[in-house]
Amino acid sequence: MLNLLLALSFLFFGISLCLPCCVPVFAVTNEHEAESPAEPKKKKADGADKNLPSTKKGPSDESAPIASGIDLEELRRLLSSSGVVGEIHAADPDNRQFVFTYRDPKDFFNNVQIGMISHHDSVRDFFKSMRRHDRVKIKGNFIHQGEILPESPQPHIEVSSIEMIKKYESPVQVPDPKFAKSTMLPQDLEGKREADFLVHANVRNGSALVLEYRDNFVFVSVGDPKLAAHVYRNDRVHIHFLKQNFPKRPMHLELDSKVTTPLVVTDSIHSLHGKRFTQVGSLVRFPKSPQINRDIWAVEQKGSDGNSRTFTLVNFTKKGEQEKIDAKLKGWWDAAPASVIDGRNKLVNTKVQISASGIMNVVDPNQANAQMRLNAKDLKLMN
Repeated sequence: MLNLLLALSFLFFGISLCLPCCVPVFAVTNEHEAESPAEPKKKKADGADKNLPSTKKGPSDESAPIASGIDLEELRRLLSSSGVVGEIHAADPDNRQFVFTYRDPKDFFNNVQIGMISHHDSVRDFFKSMRRHDRVKIKGNFIHQGEILPESPQPHIEVSSIEMIKKYESPVQVPDPKFAKSTMLPQDLEGKREADFLVHANVRNGSALVLEYRDNFVFVSVGDPKLAAHVYRNDRVHIHFLKQNFPKRPMHLELDSKVTTPLVVTDSIHSLHGKRFTQVGSLVRFPKSPQINRDIWAVEQKGSDGNSRTFTLVNFTKKGEQEKIDAKLKGWWDAAPASVIDGRNKLVNTKVQISASGIMNVVDPNQANAQMRLNAKDLKLMN
């Protein structure tokens, strides 16, 4: 149980499931629905509506198979010799969570996210200065199954040296104040045995879950995978839980096995797939980055439990329609610059309330965001 919980501490925000104890290695792409710099051809997902844009193989893919095509032994050799260049996927000094992305030089979409730890004070200090999308070069040891956590199949990197290759600067001005967590864990769950969460990731077909509690991430051991095998990312769930005493950070929970139904999906994201749906909420912007070559627009759905999810607004099947959508949304955004806030991995314009109506696309249990396929005429400004 302890080893499983330590392994779960690599599950983190954004694309990947990684933190500094042990990390799942995934063949994933960008966390937001967009074309890659190379704009490769996309394949339809099995079972996907042929009229809907698929996310099974493409920039929004966040499925959780072991990475294929990445030679982990070659990666180990490079780490211990010339070093490896990649980008920072996530950096959370408060929880000592730092995640590195390595991409196949020949295939942008073939990449892995791996948690980093270090016993060197200079490297730890460098970790604290890192930001998402920074490009760095690291050297160290690639630690495999059995070398630290005997029961965990997940590797991670013990970093011996790190240097900045290129500091990321957002093309969109990030407003002040910068993102700050509004909730604190474990304090905000102290004394509780049940609560509402948003699913961030389903690990190994229900073996474990990463849940969002407002703006924090909680790692949950499921016990019986059948209890969570059906769960999708962005499902709203109510769970009964027990708090683990170790590790202290990040917080770890386990489903309470004494409760008959310790996990209930209260709002299924997959139930929307293929259906027309209307959402009213704040306009969300994912700025262009080294992983996405265009801004991505979305609408926010706030839950009564304080957990929010976003629906990306797309139409890549009708020629010229995505450009019309983007132009319309950017016009509304630019008209109200003073109401933009930093939402950690996105920007939110709280004064621009929109109505979006389209056909929903949710084809993979770990798809980053549900897509809403629509036309520009399906967008309305509500204020």
